Amino acid sequence: MAQQFTLTLTNPDLTSAPLNQIYTDKTGGNRLDLTLTNNSGFDTSFSTASGELLIKIPANIIDADSAAKITVAAPWTTDGIYTPANDPIPGDKGAFYVVKLAAPDGAGVTFDDGTSVKISLAGIVPNAKGNATVVATYNFADLGIGMQSSAQLAVIGMPSPGNLPLIGDGNALALTLKVNDGPATNGIVVTASPVTAENAAENIVQILFDFQDQTKPGDSTLGKLVNGWDPLHPPTFQIQFPFFAGSSKFAAPYDLTDAYRQGDPNYNTYTSGWNIGLSLSKTDPNTLQNDWWVITPPDPKADSPIWQVRPTAQNKYLFTGTTIGPNAPGPFLNLYFSHIYTDLQFDENNNQTILYMESTDFPGFNDRVMQLPLFKVHSVSITDFYGSIKTQGGITTLALNWHTDADHCLLSGDATQQDANSVGAYKRTINLTNPLASSYTLTAIGNGGTSQLQRTIYVRWIQGALTSSTTFNVPSAIEISPDGKTIYVVGNGSVNALDSQTLNTTVTPLTVPDGTVPGQNATIANMVPSPDGSRIYLADIPFAGGGELRAYTSTFQPLPNISVAQPGSNGSPDLYPMAISADGTQLVISMPFANNANGPSILGYNTANLNLTAGSPYKNQNLRGVGLAVSNGYVFYPDKNGLGVLDRTTLSPIAGSPVSLKSTDQLAYAPGPLAVSPDGNFVATLALGVLANRRVFVLCTVDVSDPANMKLARRVEVTVGFSNAPPAPSTGMAYSTDGQYLFVFGMDYSKTPPDTASTIFNVYNSSTLEELDWSPIPVTAFYGDIVMAPDGSRFYVSTYDTGTGTTGQVMTIVPVLPSS
Repeated sequence: MAQQFTLTLTNPDLTSAPLNQIYTDKTGGNRLDLTLTNNSGFDTSFSTASGELLIKIPANIIDADSAAKITVAAPWTTDGIYTPANDPIPGDKGAFYVVKLAAPDGAGVTFDDGTSVKISLAGIVPNAKGNATVVATYNFADLGIGMQSSAQLAVIGMPSPGNLPLIGDGNALALTLKVNDGPATNGIVVTASPVTAENAAENIVQILFDFQDQTKPGDSTLGKLVNGWDPLHPPTFQIQFPFFAGSSKFAAPYDLTDAYRQGDPNYNTYTSGWNIGLSLSKTDPNTLQNDWWVITPPDPKADSPIWQVRPTAQNKYLFTGTTIGPNAPGPFLNLYFSHIYTDLQFDENNNQTILYMESTDFPGFNDRVMQLPLFKVHSVSITDFYGSIKTQGGITTLALNWHTDADHCLLSGDATQQDANSVGAYKRTINLTNPLASSYTLTAIGNGGTSQLQRTIYVRWIQGALTSSTTFNVPSAIEISPDGKTIYVVGNGSVNALDSQTLNTTVTPLTVPDGTVPGQNATIANMVPSPDGSRIYLADIPFAGGGELRAYTSTFQPLPNISVAQPGSNGSPDLYPMAISADGTQLVISMPFANNANGPSILGYNTANLNLTAGSPYKNQNLRGVGLAVSNGYVFYPDKNGLGVLDRTTLSPIAGSPVSLKSTDQLAYAPGPLAVSPDGNFVATLALGVLANRRVFVLCTVDVSDPANMKLARRVEVTVGFSNAPPAPSTGMAYSTDGQYLFVFGMDYSKTPPDTASTIFNVYNSSTLEELDWSPIPVTAFYGDIVMAPDGSRFYVSTYDTGTGTTGQVMTIVPVLPSS
C-alpha cells in the first residue's frame, strides 16, 4: 500500500546532499525542516480541535535537556514534551522523546491533497552521534485516518576545513558494496508474503573497506590511517537500513524489511530486521570480534536495529599495509550482513532501498553520512549452481549446472539464453579463443524480465596429480609454447621439451657443446620461446666463463644463419633473466650481477640475427635480479629504488623511472619477480625491504596505463618471500588469463624463523591485493618457477625436493569448481 502521508527531513543550513543530517557540536543547536506531504486523496487540515501533531525523536540521539531546548517556528507552537518514561504511545516502548506541536487557533493549517506543510524546528542539540528514525503522527478526525510518517536523520560531528574525507574514490578508504555475491546493483530479492521455510529467499550484503592511502613514505607499520585515537570517543562505523515498524504504519518504498520484535502480532522470524546478523566472517555469522575489530549488536531499546563497528584497543592505527606484527590490522575490513529476508512490496519505478553508513570520530577525518542505494527485485531463486573442469585427451571441458525457478538464465561470457535448469547440458571447451575465466556468474531472470538474481562461482586451484617421469637436476626456467602443447624445462644442463598433457619427453633434450672444453657441455641458464612458437632462444655459460645467446627451432634444430651473441658473463645464481616482445622482434636479457666490463646491465637483441638493438647495453648499478618483462613498448625491470622502465626502442629510462614503491627516503623496497596484467595496464612485483629491523616482502602493483604518469597503485605486506641467494629462481608470479587473480609463490615468511625449505603459494585479488579466502594453495614440493597455459587451464611448475635440494620433477596446478 502506498503511503498516504510522507515526511522529509532537511537541514536548511546545508547546501549539498545529504541534507538530512545535523551536528553534535553546532553552536546554538541545529535547525531542521520537516516537510509533510498529503497523498491521501483528500483535503484536510491540522487544527486545535483535531489534536496535536507529535514529532518523535529517538532517545539514542537526544536526552531530556536536549529535548527541552527545541523550538518551533510560527504558526506552530510547542505544547510540552513527553519523555520516554511518559510517552503516551505504548508501541514506542520508551524509544522516543515526543515533541507536541499545536496548530494555531481558528483555521489551523490547511493540508490539502497533493500539498505539503513545512515545520521548522530549531535549537536541536543532539548529545550523541548516530542514525535516528524521526516520526510524525497525527489523527485526522475528519478523515477517520491517522498519520504515522517516518524519515531518517543522521547525527555527526561538525566538519573541519583541516580534515580530510575518509571514504570514497581517491580517499583513504575505498568502499565496495556487494549484494548476493554480485555488484551493488544486484537485487535484494523480495519473497512472496508470508515468508516461510518453503519460500524464504535469503539476501547477503557484504561491505569491504580497503585502505588506499599507501602512497606516503612508510614507517614501521608500512603506512597507517591514523597515529592513534581517543578511547573515550572511538572511531565508529555505524550502519542501518530503513525498516517498516509499528511506528510507521505503512511501509515506505525504501524500507528494507520490517522491525517487528518477538511478541508483536506481525512478528516473523525471517523478516524481522532484529534477526539480521552482522559478522566479521564470511562463513560464521556469529563472529563479532577478531584481533582488530568489534561489532556491537543493535541496542534492543532502539526503535530499529543499528550496528556499530569499532576497533579493539590493540588496533592503534585502524588500517595499515602491514599484516604481520603487533600493530598489523592490514588494509582490509570485511563485514557481512546475513539473514536478510523481506516481503515488502515495491513499485517497479521506485525499487531502491538504502544502506545508511556513518563514519565518526576518525582523527584527522570529517564525520560522514553515506546513503548507498540497494535495489529490490521480485523473488526468483537459484537453488544451486556448481560445475566441474576436466581435462581428457588434451581437451579441457568446463561443465556448469544449475537449478532455478526463473524464466531463463544467462551466463557470463555467453550471450546465448539458457534454460532455467541445466544439469550436464552446459559444456564449453576451454581453448585459446575461450580461455578459462576466474569466475562464472549465473543470472536468473524471472517472467517478463522484471526480476533478476545472480550467483557467482569462483575457480579455485589445487596441486594436480600429474608429474613428469623425468627428474631434473637444478631445474630453473619453465616455459610453454604459444599453442600450449609443449613445456620447456631448463634442467640437467639442457633444454627439455615435454608433452603438456603427459609431461613425457617429446624430443631429445637440447644441449650446447662447450667450445672451450672438449666433450663438455655448456650450462644452459635460461630460455624463452618466440611468440609464434617457431623458435626458442637460450642463454648458456661455457665452462671457461662468459655467456652466449643462441637461437634454435622449436624442435631444437640449429639456425645456422644466426650467429651466437656474446652478452658477457654474469655472476648470479639466477642467470640471465630473459623476456621477448609480443611481436617477437626483440629479445631482452638482464645481467644484474655481471662481472664483466659492462657491469650490471640490460641488453636488447634483434631476434632475426641476434644483433644488439639501439641503446645496448643499458648500464645500471642499481639493477636487481629475477624479474624482467617487455610490454607495450617498454622494458620493466627491478631497480633498487623501484620499478625500472625503459623505452624498448632505445633502452633508455623514461621520465619518472624508476617508479617509486613509496618506501622511506632511508630505505628502498627493491622489486623482485614481475608480472604484467593481461591488459598491459599494471605491473605486479614482489618487493623486498626491512621494517622495524624485520625483513619483509611487499606485494605491489604499479599502474603503467599512462606512460607519462606511471605510479604505485597498491601495496601490502605479504607472507610470501624469497631467499637472498637461491640455487636457482625460487619465486614467481602470474596473472590469471582474465586478470582477476594474481598468483605469487615463494618461501613462507609467516613463521619465525621463516620456513625457507618449503614453498607457500598465495592467490590475491589483483585489484585490491586482498588474499583470497581459499589461499594459500597447499603444495607438496619446493617450487622453482611457474608458467600458466595460454588457455588458463593449468599451471606447470618446476620443483625441488626441498629448499636445499637440487633435483625435482615438473608438476601441475589445476583448476577446480565447487561441486553439488
